[in-house]
Amino acid sequence: MKKSFLLFIPIVFMILSCHSNIKDSTVLSNQLPFKQKEYSVDSINFFDSCSSVVTYSSWIGLQGTDASLDSTTYLCLADNYNAKKTYELIGRYKSTIESQKAIGRDSLFHIFNNACSNSFADFECYAFVFPMTEPEPGECTDKNGEPIACSIGINFPVNIKAYYRVHDNDWISVGNKIANRFEELSSFEFKTVYGNPSK
Repeated sequence: MKKSFLLFIPIVFMILSCHSNIKDSTVLSNQLPFKQKEYSVDSINFFDSCSSVVTYSSWIGLQGTDASLDSTTYLCLADNYNAKKTYELIGRYKSTIESQKAIGRDSLFHIFNNACSNSFADFECYAFVFPMTEPEPGECTDKNGEPIACSIGINFPVNIKAYYRVHDNDWISVGNKIANRFEELSSFEFKTVYGNPSK
């Protein structure tokens, strides 16, 4: 009887371990802003070259949509032109719009640009993979040198793949779209960030 009991303990431990591993590799729907039942974690790591990403960050929020400024101005964007597959990273600060306004846009982007050390823990993060090339200096600014909405470096149509960060540097695929112009790209990014990528 004692021998059977001792054999039972490691079996139970193995079952629990396997269950734990399964839970780590999938994410339940109530942990995500999307409707699917579960997701498999992708192996892509968008923070591996973090310093290169924040080098090309935008201080003007998401451009090219008809959405309210409150929902677009405080989104933090950064492009990685050096990756094998280029992508745009969008960070949504984990607080209310009122709190973001109180912090201020410049301060919020300063927080974002210095968040590599904690893997952007204060942000919901999204990555959009599509081919693009780095614009020349001054190509995406107005006559006063201020950044503007710009499609330079993007050869439409483009196939966009969207990812959502679930934990640290673990990402899941949450949708894809073919965009024929800049506004369609921005609209897809906006809807993905706010939880409606299929609409």
